[in-house]
Amino acid sequence: MKVTAAMIKADKESRQIKERLQQLFHKKEKGKDVSVVLLGRPYVVLSDTLNKGIPAIFTGMGINAWYQDMLRVDPEYDEAFNHLLEKTPWHFASDILRAAELAGRTKNLYPVLITAFKCAPDSFIIDYFKQLMHLYNKPYLIIQIDEHDSNTGYETRIEAALRSFRNHSRTATAVLNPDLGSLLPQIESSVGEKTLLMPNWDHFVSPLVVANLRRAGLDARLLEPSELGIRKSMVHNTGQCLPINIIAQNCIDYIEKHKLDPSNTVLWSAEGHISCNLKQYPFYIKKIMENYGKGLENTSVYSGQISHRDISIKVTYYAYFAYMLGGLFLKTACRIRPYESIPGRTDQVFKNVHRVLLDAFLGKTSLEQAIEEGLALVDEIEYDRTSRKPQVAIFGDLYVRDNDTMNQGLIRAIEEAGGEAVTTPYNDYAKITIENMFRRAHERGAHMETNVNRVLLNVVKYMDERYYKPFIRHLGPAPVIKPKLLEEQLKQFNIDTLHGGESYDNILKIFYLKENYPELSLFVQTNPSYCCPALVTEAMTHRIKELTDVPIVTLTYDGTSDQMNDAIVPYIQNAITKEVLVKQSIEFSTSSSGA
Repeated sequence: MKVTAAMIKADKESRQIKERLQQLFHKKEKGKDVSVVLLGRPYVVLSDTLNKGIPAIFTGMGINAWYQDMLRVDPEYDEAFNHLLEKTPWHFASDILRAAELAGRTKNLYPVLITAFKCAPDSFIIDYFKQLMHLYNKPYLIIQIDEHDSNTGYETRIEAALRSFRNHSRTATAVLNPDLGSLLPQIESSVGEKTLLMPNWDHFVSPLVVANLRRAGLDARLLEPSELGIRKSMVHNTGQCLPINIIAQNCIDYIEKHKLDPSNTVLWSAEGHISCNLKQYPFYIKKIMENYGKGLENTSVYSGQISHRDISIKVTYYAYFAYMLGGLFLKTACRIRPYESIPGRTDQVFKNVHRVLLDAFLGKTSLEQAIEEGLALVDEIEYDRTSRKPQVAIFGDLYVRDNDTMNQGLIRAIEEAGGEAVTTPYNDYAKITIENMFRRAHERGAHMETNVNRVLLNVVKYMDERYYKPFIRHLGPAPVIKPKLLEEQLKQFNIDTLHGGESYDNILKIFYLKENYPELSLFVQTNPSYCCPALVTEAMTHRIKELTDVPIVTLTYDGTSDQMNDAIVPYIQNAITKEVLVKQSIEFSTSSSGA
């Protein structure tokens, strides 16, 4: 009770201080000289260490420098602008844009956006910020903080900005009622009769998902990722999560290569309700297409559910099993290939297995028949797991983890170094995180969605168990997945069960892997450049190692040709050496006792 009372008192005093500051701004904003509003996250702008003394530079030049909280904004000012803020998944990002909009229409008040180097959420809002100032025809200053810049450099830029601000104040005419709705590109809510392009983040599973969509009557096509496409995508990147640029570039390349009509083409993008930039993906991809031009600005972007329930229940049902069966067969390949008697035999067989699965999801055969035929082919592979190799578990970003192009053939790199890759099928991932999905959906008021998904889960759970049984002969019993018990580990990292997103999921996946594969020798975390959740997980790796006693290697793929996977080789070699020493010790002890 005392803590609650203290929080209520602190909140009241905070609101009173904020009100006094807003009154002070209102009193002084009508001065003859220009003033600035400092926009940015409070832990950057208000920190004497991180802000590099920038507020003091302005005040030292006789300029009033306000912080965004000191502006009294009207949350109901513009409905179209509020729609943009609803699609902005970050609290402080919304505050920044709302204050920037007010600065845009306030005479003699000029915005200075202070952002931290490599802040992906800010990289999204910077573009909106620039567009907003363009609509109001108002100059601005963006300062990106990093540890290398000096105050002298900041002073020079600030002096130049103030000259620009004063020139504008003397000569410019205010822009009244600009079209704020133009800030957010138009996104499609249905596919219609258009050609549907699907991102390709898993060479084995993604084709099955597309086959399922084609069976439903959609002209679905799978994008064709390449190393060149990844490098070309960097031209669109100004700090955003790298997959967004790669998907956009893959879309551009596919349309141009196959001579599609952009106006009759729509790109699928995942709908997001997690603490991630995912919610911004469809809008930003559309913006990339518009900036690229050449007719591709007419390409549509469709924001859809990863389960495809927005298309139909039947598509959702088979999509689940596309992820499940694709994941299980891929897991089987990883379990067999390091121990195959004839090198290359596993790859040959699984090409045929993949064709069998494609026919099933196109509706040519049943799933039961595909499982039977596929496993019959697998049974022909000769392999010997008597002498086990170090197990290496892969987790991390969804787009990178199973994407052979993006992760530079990580599974092969693990096997070539002498290890056995442990993968997690998507249906297991869904089971691991399902309680959090339901909890967060309930919190945002999506009760109908939660109820329907629970019914669907019960239906597929029965079939899930049935379809897994034939795999036991190669994979052993189904893994144990108890999401509520896994969530008990979250408190070790000060994570609440109402949190969500990739870092949350990573913790659950790590302890799921440790529970089901107790002999793990290494965790490999896969990340794309500029991924905030990846950095958060990376910051927790020391604690993860303490709790699991398993080392972690973090691999960040930045779109260059540098071979990131080389970093795992010493860890796998070290695990092999340890295993050899243990065996030698056991043999020596046995021979000594026999003597």
